[in-house]
Amino acid sequence: MRLHLLGLNHRSTPVEIREKVAFDHAAVLRAGNALAEAGAGERVILSTCNRAEIYAAWPGSVEEGREAAERFLADFHGIDRALLRKHAYHEVGTGAVTHLLRVASSLDSQIIGESEILRQVREAHETAREAGWTGPFFNRLFATAIETGKRVRTETAIGQSTTSVAFAAVQLARKLFGKFHHRTALVIGAGEMAEQVARYLIDGKVSHLIVANRSREHAVELLAALPSRPGGVIGLDELEDALVDADLVTTSTAATEPVLSASLVRRAMRRRKNRPLFIVDIAVPRDVDPAVSELYNTYLYHIDDLKQVVRAGEARRRAEAVVAETLIKGEVCAFARWVEERAVVPAIATLRRRGHQVAEQEVERVLRRLGDQLSSGDQQLIRHLGDAIVAKLLHQPTVRLKEAAANGHAGDHVEALRYLFALDEGPEGHLNGRLTPSAKAGAEDPCREHRARRIS
Repeated sequence: MRLHLLGLNHRSTPVEIREKVAFDHAAVLRAGNALAEAGAGERVILSTCNRAEIYAAWPGSVEEGREAAERFLADFHGIDRALLRKHAYHEVGTGAVTHLLRVASSLDSQIIGESEILRQVREAHETAREAGWTGPFFNRLFATAIETGKRVRTETAIGQSTTSVAFAAVQLARKLFGKFHHRTALVIGAGEMAEQVARYLIDGKVSHLIVANRSREHAVELLAALPSRPGGVIGLDELEDALVDADLVTTSTAATEPVLSASLVRRAMRRRKNRPLFIVDIAVPRDVDPAVSELYNTYLYHIDDLKQVVRAGEARRRAEAVVAETLIKGEVCAFARWVEERAVVPAIATLRRRGHQVAEQEVERVLRRLGDQLSSGDQQLIRHLGDAIVAKLLHQPTVRLKEAAANGHAGDHVEALRYLFALDEGPEGHLNGRLTPSAKAGAEDPCREHRARRIS
Protein backbone atom coordinates (compact mmCIF):
# COMPACT_ATOMS: atom_id res chain seq x y z
CA MET A 1 0.00 0.00 0.00
CA ARG A 2 1.07 3.58 -0.60
CA LEU A 3 0.45 6.83 1.23
CA HIS A 4 -1.86 9.05 -0.85
CA LEU A 5 -3.18 12.56 -0.33
CA LEU A 6 -6.19 13.86 -2.25
CA GLY A 7 -7.45 17.32 -1.48
CA LEU A 8 -9.03 20.59 -2.54
CA ASN A 9 -8.11 23.91 -0.97
CA HIS A 10 -8.46 27.67 -1.33
CA ARG A 11 -5.64 27.75 -3.90
CA SER A 12 -7.12 25.16 -6.23
CA THR A 13 -10.86 25.46 -5.69
CA PRO A 14 -13.44 28.27 -5.35
CA VAL A 15 -15.60 28.29 -2.25
CA GLU A 16 -18.75 27.23 -4.14
CA ILE A 17 -17.06 23.89 -4.86
CA ARG A 18 -15.15 23.58 -1.56
CA GLU A 19 -18.40 23.74 0.36
CA LYS A 20 -19.66 20.70 -1.56
CA VAL A 21 -16.75 18.53 -0.37
CA ALA A 22 -16.58 19.82 3.22
CA PHE A 23 -16.92 17.31 6.08
CA ASP A 24 -18.59 18.09 9.37
CA HIS A 25 -17.76 15.81 12.31
CA ALA A 26 -20.56 13.36 11.58
CA ALA A 27 -19.54 13.18 7.91
CA VAL A 28 -15.92 12.54 8.92
CA LEU A 29 -17.00 9.53 10.96
CA ARG A 30 -19.13 8.15 8.13
CA ALA A 31 -16.41 8.75 5.56
CA GLY A 32 -13.70 7.16 7.66
CA ASN A 33 -15.66 3.94 7.96
CA ALA A 34 -16.64 4.03 4.28
CA LEU A 35 -13.00 4.45 3.26
CA ALA A 36 -12.19 1.09 4.83
CA GLU A 37 -15.01 -0.51 2.87
CA ALA A 38 -13.56 1.06 -0.29
CA GLY A 39 -10.21 -0.64 0.35
CA ALA A 40 -8.20 2.05 2.16
CA GLY A 41 -5.91 1.21 5.05
CA GLU A 42 -4.88 3.80 7.64
CA ARG A 43 -6.64 7.12 7.03
CA VAL A 44 -7.18 10.64 8.34
CA ILE A 45 -9.63 13.26 7.05
CA LEU A 46 -8.74 16.94 7.46
CA SER A 47 -11.58 19.39 6.73
CA THR A 48 -11.38 23.12 7.50
CA CYS A 49 -12.89 26.28 6.06
CA ASN A 50 -10.10 26.35 3.47
CA ARG A 51 -9.52 22.68 2.64
CA ALA A 52 -10.84 19.15 2.50
CA GLU A 53 -8.08 16.52 2.41
CA ILE A 54 -8.01 12.74 2.68
CA TYR A 55 -4.76 11.07 3.75
CA ALA A 56 -5.04 7.33 3.20
CA ALA A 57 -3.06 4.20 2.36
CA TRP A 58 -4.32 2.65 -0.87
CA PRO A 59 -3.29 -0.64 -2.52
CA GLY A 60 -2.11 -0.94 -6.10
CA SER A 61 -0.22 1.46 -8.34
CA VAL A 62 -0.05 5.23 -7.88
CA GLU A 63 -2.74 5.78 -10.51
CA GLU A 64 -4.97 3.05 -9.07
CA GLY A 65 -4.73 4.65 -5.64
CA ARG A 66 -5.53 8.08 -7.04
CA GLU A 67 -8.56 6.78 -8.91
CA ALA A 68 -9.81 4.97 -5.81
CA ALA A 69 -9.48 8.15 -3.74
CA GLU A 70 -11.18 10.32 -6.38
CA ARG A 71 -13.98 7.82 -6.88
CA PHE A 72 -14.60 7.69 -3.13
CA LEU A 73 -14.64 11.47 -2.63
CA ALA A 74 -16.84 12.09 -5.67
CA ASP A 75 -19.32 9.36 -4.71
CA PHE A 76 -19.42 10.35 -1.03
CA HIS A 77 -20.31 13.96 -1.81
CA GLY A 78 -22.26 13.26 -4.99
CA ILE A 79 -20.16 15.43 -7.31
CA ASP A 80 -18.85 14.86 -10.82
CA ARG A 81 -15.45 13.13 -10.96
CA ALA A 82 -14.31 15.28 -13.88
CA LEU A 83 -15.04 18.43 -11.85
CA LEU A 84 -13.24 16.94 -8.86
CA ARG A 85 -10.12 16.06 -10.86
CA LYS A 86 -10.07 19.55 -12.38
CA HIS A 87 -9.63 21.13 -8.95
CA ALA A 88 -8.13 18.41 -6.75
CA TYR A 89 -4.43 17.94 -6.03
CA HIS A 90 -2.89 14.55 -5.46
CA GLU A 91 0.37 13.51 -3.81
CA VAL A 92 1.95 10.20 -2.85
CA GLY A 93 4.78 9.24 -0.52
CA THR A 94 7.24 12.00 0.26
CA GLY A 95 5.06 14.49 -1.61
CA ALA A 96 2.14 13.73 0.72
CA VAL A 97 4.39 13.93 3.79
CA THR A 98 5.79 17.28 2.67
CA HIS A 99 2.32 18.66 2.01
CA LEU A 100 1.02 17.64 5.44
CA LEU A 101 4.01 19.20 7.20
CA ARG A 102 3.53 22.42 5.22
CA VAL A 103 -0.18 22.43 6.13
CA ALA A 104 0.55 21.93 9.84
CA SER A 105 3.13 24.72 9.67
CA SER A 106 0.55 27.10 8.09
CA LEU A 107 2.65 27.51 4.92
CA ASP A 108 -0.26 26.26 2.82
CA SER A 109 -2.84 28.42 4.60
CA GLN A 110 -4.68 31.33 3.08
CA ILE A 111 -3.01 33.34 5.82
CA ILE A 112 0.60 32.23 6.26
CA GLY A 113 1.44 31.97 9.94
CA GLU A 114 -2.14 31.53 11.21
CA SER A 115 -2.36 29.33 14.28
CA GLU A 116 -5.75 27.58 13.91
CA ILE A 117 -4.52 24.97 11.44
CA LEU A 118 -2.19 23.25 13.90
CA ARG A 119 -5.11 22.60 16.24
CA GLN A 120 -7.21 21.38 13.33
CA VAL A 121 -4.52 18.90 12.22
CA ARG A 122 -4.23 17.63 15.79
CA GLU A 123 -8.00 17.19 16.11
CA ALA A 124 -8.24 15.41 12.74
CA HIS A 125 -5.61 12.89 13.83
CA GLU A 126 -7.19 12.47 17.25
CA THR A 127 -10.57 11.73 15.68
CA ALA A 128 -9.02 9.10 13.42
CA ARG A 129 -6.95 7.56 16.21
CA GLU A 130 -9.92 7.26 18.56
CA ALA A 131 -11.94 5.66 15.74
CA GLY A 132 -9.21 3.07 15.20
CA TRP A 133 -8.32 4.23 11.68
CA THR A 134 -4.62 4.81 12.33
CA GLY A 135 -1.68 2.59 13.20
CA PRO A 136 2.05 3.11 13.82
CA PHE A 137 2.67 4.71 10.42
CA PHE A 138 -0.04 7.40 10.50
CA ASN A 139 0.43 8.04 14.22
CA ARG A 140 4.12 8.73 13.63
CA LEU A 141 3.33 10.79 10.51
CA PHE A 142 0.87 13.09 12.25
CA ALA A 143 3.01 13.36 15.38
CA THR A 144 5.82 14.51 13.10
CA ALA A 145 3.51 17.03 11.41
CA ILE A 146 2.31 18.48 14.72
CA GLU A 147 5.82 18.69 16.14
CA THR A 148 7.03 20.34 12.93
CA GLY A 149 4.23 22.89 13.12
CA LYS A 150 5.26 23.73 16.69
CA ARG A 151 8.92 24.06 15.68
CA VAL A 152 8.07 26.41 12.83
CA ARG A 153 6.14 28.66 15.21
CA THR A 154 8.86 28.68 17.87
CA GLU A 155 12.00 28.66 15.70
CA THR A 156 10.88 31.19 13.09
CA ALA A 157 9.08 34.52 13.27
CA ILE A 158 6.32 33.34 10.95
CA GLY A 159 3.69 33.72 13.65
CA GLN A 160 4.67 37.28 14.57
CA SER A 161 2.50 40.12 13.31
CA THR A 162 0.32 37.53 11.68
CA THR A 163 -3.41 37.38 11.35
CA SER A 164 -6.18 34.79 11.17
CA VAL A 165 -9.41 34.28 9.30
CA ALA A 166 -11.33 35.75 12.25
CA PHE A 167 -8.98 38.74 12.47
CA ALA A 168 -9.16 39.28 8.71
CA ALA A 169 -12.97 39.24 8.85
CA VAL A 170 -12.97 41.96 11.51
CA GLN A 171 -10.31 43.93 9.62
CA LEU A 172 -12.55 43.88 6.56
CA ALA A 173 -15.40 45.21 8.68
CA ARG A 174 -13.08 47.92 10.03
CA LYS A 175 -12.27 48.99 6.47
CA LEU A 176 -15.99 49.32 5.83
CA PHE A 177 -16.96 51.12 9.05
CA GLY A 178 -13.78 52.80 10.23
CA LYS A 179 -14.55 52.67 13.96
CA PHE A 180 -16.98 50.31 15.70
CA HIS A 181 -18.25 52.89 18.17
CA HIS A 182 -22.05 53.08 18.17
CA ARG A 183 -22.21 49.96 16.03
CA THR A 184 -24.15 46.76 16.67
CA ALA A 185 -22.53 43.48 15.66
CA LEU A 186 -24.35 40.19 15.23
CA VAL A 187 -22.13 37.10 15.56
CA ILE A 188 -23.84 33.95 14.30
CA GLY A 189 -22.28 30.78 15.69
CA ALA A 190 -20.72 29.87 19.02
CA GLY A 191 -17.63 27.91 18.04
CA GLU A 192 -13.98 28.86 18.33
CA MET A 193 -14.04 31.01 15.18
CA ALA A 194 -17.09 32.93 16.42
CA GLU A 195 -15.40 33.51 19.78
CA GLN A 196 -12.30 34.88 18.07
CA VAL A 197 -14.42 37.22 15.96
CA ALA A 198 -16.27 38.41 19.06
CA ARG A 199 -13.01 39.10 20.90
CA TYR A 200 -11.64 41.13 18.00
CA LEU A 201 -14.89 43.11 17.80
CA ILE A 202 -14.71 43.85 21.52
CA ASP A 203 -11.07 44.93 21.12
CA GLY A 204 -12.37 47.27 18.43
CA LYS A 205 -14.79 48.83 20.95
CA VAL A 206 -17.99 47.58 19.34
CA SER A 207 -20.94 49.17 21.12
CA HIS A 208 -23.34 46.23 21.19
CA LEU A 209 -22.75 42.52 20.55
CA ILE A 210 -25.41 39.89 19.88
CA VAL A 211 -24.54 36.18 19.72
CA ALA A 212 -26.94 33.94 17.82
CA ASN A 213 -26.73 30.16 17.86
CA ARG A 214 -28.93 27.13 17.45
CA SER A 215 -28.02 26.17 21.03
CA ARG A 216 -28.65 29.10 23.34
CA GLU A 217 -26.61 27.37 26.02
CA HIS A 218 -23.47 27.46 23.86
CA ALA A 219 -24.10 31.10 22.98
CA VAL A 220 -24.40 31.96 26.66
CA GLU A 221 -21.11 30.18 27.34
CA LEU A 222 -19.39 32.15 24.59
CA LEU A 223 -20.69 35.48 25.85
CA ALA A 224 -19.72 34.63 29.42
CA ALA A 225 -16.15 33.97 28.31
CA LEU A 226 -15.83 37.46 26.83
CA PRO A 227 -14.98 40.75 28.53
CA SER A 228 -18.11 42.47 29.77
CA ARG A 229 -19.95 44.33 26.98
CA PRO A 230 -23.60 45.25 26.39
CA GLY A 231 -24.95 42.27 24.53
CA GLY A 232 -27.29 39.39 24.46
CA VAL A 233 -28.04 35.92 23.21
CA ILE A 234 -30.69 34.84 20.71
CA GLY A 235 -31.72 31.68 18.91
CA LEU A 236 -31.60 31.27 15.15
CA ASP A 237 -35.37 31.69 15.02
CA GLU A 238 -34.87 35.33 16.11
CA LEU A 239 -32.41 36.28 13.38
CA GLU A 240 -34.80 38.51 11.44
CA ASP A 241 -35.32 40.83 14.41
CA ALA A 242 -31.57 40.91 15.07
CA LEU A 243 -30.82 41.76 11.45
CA VAL A 244 -33.07 44.80 11.70
CA ASP A 245 -30.79 46.33 14.35
CA ALA A 246 -27.37 45.02 13.29
CA ASP A 247 -24.81 47.03 11.34
CA LEU A 248 -22.38 44.17 10.88
CA VAL A 249 -23.02 40.42 10.72
CA THR A 250 -20.40 37.67 10.84
CA THR A 251 -21.35 34.05 10.54
CA SER A 252 -19.34 30.87 11.10
CA THR A 253 -21.61 27.95 11.96
CA ALA A 254 -21.22 24.28 11.07
CA ALA A 255 -24.60 24.22 9.32
CA THR A 256 -24.84 22.34 6.04
CA GLU A 257 -27.61 24.62 4.71
CA PRO A 258 -27.71 28.45 4.61
CA VAL A 259 -28.57 30.08 7.93
CA LEU A 260 -29.41 33.38 6.25
CA SER A 261 -31.71 32.93 3.26
CA ALA A 262 -32.39 35.64 0.71
CA SER A 263 -36.05 35.87 1.79
CA LEU A 264 -35.08 36.30 5.45
CA VAL A 265 -32.61 39.08 4.71
CA ARG A 266 -35.07 40.73 2.28
CA ARG A 267 -37.71 40.95 5.01
CA ALA A 268 -35.20 42.40 7.45
CA MET A 269 -34.02 44.96 4.89
CA ARG A 270 -37.60 46.18 4.40
CA ARG A 271 -37.97 46.66 8.14
CA ARG A 272 -34.65 48.52 8.41
CA LYS A 273 -35.68 50.87 5.57
CA ASN A 274 -32.86 49.48 3.41
CA ARG A 275 -30.12 50.88 5.62
CA PRO A 276 -26.81 49.28 4.48
CA LEU A 277 -26.10 45.85 5.96
CA PHE A 278 -22.62 44.28 5.87
CA ILE A 279 -22.32 40.51 6.15
CA VAL A 280 -19.04 38.57 6.35
CA ASP A 281 -19.56 34.83 5.88
CA ILE A 282 -16.47 32.83 6.93
CA ALA A 283 -18.17 29.45 7.04
CA VAL A 284 -17.61 26.54 4.65
CA PRO A 285 -20.18 25.39 3.60
CA ARG A 286 -21.41 28.98 3.37
CA ASP A 287 -23.96 30.18 5.90
CA VAL A 288 -25.45 32.85 3.65
CA ASP A 289 -27.38 32.26 0.44
CA PRO A 290 -25.27 33.85 -2.36
CA ALA A 291 -28.47 35.49 -3.66
CA VAL A 292 -28.28 37.84 -0.64
CA SER A 293 -25.56 39.78 -2.46
CA GLU A 294 -28.13 40.82 -5.07
CA LEU A 295 -30.31 42.62 -2.52
CA TYR A 296 -30.19 46.41 -2.49
CA ASN A 297 -27.72 47.90 0.02
CA THR A 298 -26.70 44.45 1.26
CA TYR A 299 -22.95 43.82 1.06
CA LEU A 300 -21.97 40.18 1.34
CA TYR A 301 -18.39 38.93 1.63
CA HIS A 302 -17.27 35.32 1.94
CA ILE A 303 -14.02 33.72 3.00
CA ASP A 304 -12.28 34.05 -0.37
CA ASP A 305 -12.82 37.84 -0.25
CA LEU A 306 -10.42 38.04 2.69
CA LYS A 307 -7.35 37.55 0.48
CA GLN A 308 -6.90 41.28 -0.05
CA VAL A 309 -7.13 41.94 3.68
CA VAL A 310 -4.32 39.59 4.67
CA ARG A 311 -1.68 40.99 2.33
CA ALA A 312 -0.40 43.40 4.98
CA GLY A 313 2.69 41.86 6.53
CA GLU A 314 2.70 39.04 3.99
CA ALA A 315 6.19 39.86 2.68
CA ARG A 316 7.73 39.35 6.12
CA ARG A 317 5.86 36.10 6.65
CA ARG A 318 6.97 34.81 3.27
CA ALA A 319 10.59 35.54 4.17
CA GLU A 320 10.16 33.48 7.32
CA ALA A 321 8.45 30.78 5.25
CA VAL A 322 11.74 30.21 3.39
CA VAL A 323 13.37 29.34 6.72
CA ALA A 324 10.42 27.13 7.61
CA GLU A 325 10.67 25.24 4.30
CA THR A 326 14.24 24.24 5.13
CA LEU A 327 13.14 23.00 8.55
CA ILE A 328 10.30 21.04 6.96
CA LYS A 329 12.62 19.43 4.42
CA GLY A 330 14.79 18.11 7.24
CA GLU A 331 11.75 16.69 9.05
CA VAL A 332 10.51 15.00 5.86
CA CYS A 333 13.87 13.32 5.42
CA ALA A 334 14.00 12.27 9.07
CA PHE A 335 10.57 10.69 8.66
CA ALA A 336 11.68 8.94 5.46
CA ARG A 337 14.67 7.49 7.34
CA TRP A 338 12.33 6.22 10.05
CA VAL A 339 10.20 4.56 7.39
CA GLU A 340 13.19 2.78 5.90
CA GLU A 341 14.59 1.77 9.28
CA ARG A 342 11.13 0.44 10.21
CA ALA A 343 11.06 -1.65 7.04
CA VAL A 344 14.52 -3.15 7.70
CA VAL A 345 13.56 -4.71 11.03
CA PRO A 346 11.00 -7.25 9.72
CA ALA A 347 13.27 -8.03 6.74
CA ILE A 348 16.17 -8.84 9.04
CA ALA A 349 13.94 -10.86 11.37
CA THR A 350 12.53 -12.84 8.44
CA LEU A 351 16.02 -13.50 7.05
CA ARG A 352 17.30 -14.74 10.43
CA ARG A 353 14.24 -16.88 10.97
CA ARG A 354 14.68 -18.44 7.52
CA GLY A 355 18.39 -19.02 8.19
CA HIS A 356 17.76 -20.75 11.51
CA GLN A 357 14.97 -22.87 9.99
CA VAL A 358 17.33 -24.13 7.26
CA ALA A 359 20.11 -24.79 9.77
CA GLU A 360 17.77 -26.64 12.12
CA GLN A 361 16.42 -28.81 9.31
CA GLU A 362 19.92 -29.74 8.10
CA VAL A 363 21.27 -30.39 11.60
CA GLU A 364 18.32 -32.63 12.46
CA ARG A 365 18.79 -34.55 9.19
CA VAL A 366 22.47 -35.20 10.03
CA LEU A 367 21.66 -36.19 13.61
CA ARG A 368 19.09 -38.73 12.41
CA ARG A 369 21.67 -40.31 10.12
CA LEU A 370 24.30 -40.52 12.86
CA GLY A 371 21.79 -42.02 15.24
CA ASP A 372 23.36 -43.29 18.51
CA GLN A 373 26.95 -42.52 17.44
CA LEU A 374 26.80 -39.12 19.20
CA SER A 375 26.23 -38.35 22.82
CA SER A 376 23.59 -35.84 23.84
CA GLY A 377 26.39 -33.34 24.49
CA ASP A 378 27.78 -33.81 20.98
CA GLN A 379 24.32 -33.38 19.50
CA GLN A 380 23.85 -30.15 21.40
CA LEU A 381 27.25 -28.95 20.21
CA ILE A 382 26.25 -29.54 16.57
CA ARG A 383 23.03 -27.63 17.08
CA HIS A 384 24.99 -24.70 18.51
CA LEU A 385 27.37 -24.94 15.57
CA GLY A 386 24.46 -24.57 13.11
CA ASP A 387 23.17 -21.51 14.94
CA ALA A 388 26.67 -19.99 15.08
CA ILE A 389 27.20 -20.41 11.34
CA VAL A 390 23.89 -18.69 10.60
CA ALA A 391 24.72 -15.82 12.97
CA LYS A 392 28.18 -15.35 11.42
CA LEU A 393 26.84 -15.55 7.89
CA LEU A 394 24.07 -13.02 8.45
CA HIS A 395 26.03 -10.59 10.62
CA GLN A 396 27.48 -8.54 7.78
CA PRO A 397 24.24 -8.32 5.75
CA THR A 398 22.47 -7.18 8.92
CA VAL A 399 25.04 -4.45 9.54
CA ARG A 400 24.90 -3.30 5.92
CA LEU A 401 21.10 -3.18 5.93
CA LYS A 402 21.07 -1.01 9.05
CA GLU A 403 23.69 1.29 7.53
CA ALA A 404 21.63 1.54 4.34
CA ALA A 405 18.53 2.43 6.36
CA ALA A 406 20.42 5.13 8.26
CA ASN A 407 21.49 6.65 4.92
CA GLY A 408 18.06 6.31 3.34
CA HIS A 409 18.93 3.53 0.90
CA ALA A 410 17.25 0.54 2.51
CA GLY A 411 14.39 0.22 0.03
CA ASP A 412 16.32 -1.38 -2.84
CA HIS A 413 18.31 -3.58 -0.46
CA VAL A 414 15.18 -4.91 1.26
CA GLU A 415 13.49 -5.65 -2.04
CA ALA A 416 16.60 -7.43 -3.34
CA LEU A 417 16.91 -9.39 -0.10
CA ARG A 418 13.33 -10.62 -0.27
CA TYR A 419 13.74 -11.57 -3.93
CA LEU A 420 17.10 -13.35 -3.62
CA PHE A 421 16.14 -15.35 -0.54
CA ALA A 422 12.50 -15.86 -1.59
CA LEU A 423 11.34 -14.41 1.72
CA ASP A 424 7.66 -14.05 2.49
CA GLU A 425 6.20 -10.60 1.85
CA GLY A 426 6.33 -8.30 4.82
CA PRO A 427 3.21 -7.29 6.73
CA GLU A 428 0.70 -5.25 4.78
CA GLY A 429 1.87 -1.66 5.02
CA HIS A 430 2.33 1.54 3.13
CA LEU A 431 5.73 1.42 1.60
CA ASN A 432 7.46 -1.95 1.32
CA GLY A 433 10.71 -0.49 2.59
CA ARG A 434 10.47 3.09 1.34
CA LEU A 435 8.24 6.09 0.80
CA THR A 436 7.05 6.40 -2.78
CA PRO A 437 8.65 9.44 -4.45
CA SER A 438 6.42 12.38 -5.24
CA ALA A 439 4.10 11.73 -8.17
CA LYS A 440 4.75 15.17 -9.68
CA ALA A 441 6.50 15.12 -13.03
CA GLY A 442 10.19 15.89 -12.70
CA ALA A 443 10.07 15.78 -8.90
CA GLU A 444 13.46 15.11 -7.36
CA ASP A 445 14.31 13.14 -4.27
CA PRO A 446 13.89 15.77 -1.51
CA CYS A 447 16.34 13.94 0.76
CA ARG A 448 19.22 13.46 -1.66
CA GLU A 449 21.24 16.29 -0.13
CA HIS A 450 20.58 15.07 3.42
CA ARG A 451 21.65 11.55 2.50
CA ALA A 452 24.83 12.81 0.91
CA ARG A 453 25.73 14.62 4.12
CA ARG A 454 25.14 11.49 6.21
CA ILE A 455 27.21 9.31 3.87
CA SER A 456 30.10 11.77 3.82
